[in-house]
Amino acid sequence: MNEIFRRIIEIDNRAKELFSEAAKERERLRQDTVREIESMRNQIRQMADEKIEQLVSQNRKDVDEKVKDINSAVAEKLTAMEEKYIQNADEWVERIFLSVVRE
Repeated sequence: MNEIFRRIIEIDNRAKELFSEAAKERERLRQDTVREIESMRNQIRQMADEKIEQLVSQNRKDVDEKVKDINSAVAEKLTAMEEKYIQNADEWVERIFLSVVRE
């Protein structure tokens, strides 16, 4: 009979050990999962930050290019206006003068 009790106690102790090991393993897996999720979050944040910076940089380049194009177009128009003024200044002055004198 003592042997049966001893055997039951051994089985109970072994069951407690297995339960304790399973609980430890479950906690280890939970911690690993938490670390992995945090690592994934960090990677996603980093990728998002890099993409945002890339888009901002591209937008800056696009804006700079558009400003450059606008400045170039304005410079061309100013040059054309100056050339037209140089070509026609005397005539325009004469017309204005005659227009004022006639009135």
